[in-house]
Amino acid sequence: MTNRMTRASTLIATVSIAVIALVVGGCGSTSGGKYEEHGVSLQIPDGWKTGKVTLQTNTGNELWSKAFAPAEGPDLVALTAYPINQSISADNIAAYESELSSFMADLAQNSGGSVTDGPTSVTMGGLPGFRFEASFPDKKGTLESRIMMVFKGKTEYYLNCQHRSDSSRAAEIESGCNSIADSFELTGA
Repeated sequence: MTNRMTRASTLIATVSIAVIALVVGGCGSTSGGKYEEHGVSLQIPDGWKTGKVTLQTNTGNELWSKAFAPAEGPDLVALTAYPINQSISADNIAAYESELSSFMADLAQNSGGSVTDGPTSVTMGGLPGFRFEASFPDKKGTLESRIMMVFKGKTEYYLNCQHRSDSSRAAEIESGCNSIADSFELTGA
């Protein structure tokens, strides 16, 4: 682990996952609709399933995680919540941009991938954060990921929208990712 990764993980504490070879397994709902658990509400595209997240690389102790996808396999959207050591808000997020960028670049490189774009400032559900684009090798090719990390105090919400670069579901995943990100909100529960 590099010094930059060590500093970033100490500063932000187990920020996020970057390489995700996820499979929706033990699927729940198959009709889409509203997802409301863990104090989060969002809209799942019609026909998508919910399931468990299986991580290839994990750098933190997640609070919870959920995957959403049109079918089993690595083409999906995953939402994970992590506890962090520092309270991050719109007022101080700019102070963490450099460390988070270095952390993501190092983590991607250590996993055989790369960050291809970002950070870009974003909001999701009114929460401040950053968006990264990344690609990672997997057993059958390359996974393309749009990663959004948003923060509410000492909690990070990590949205990873991924598909294989040659997937016939790429447009469906991107559209579903937009729907989930645009409808994401904290319910306070």
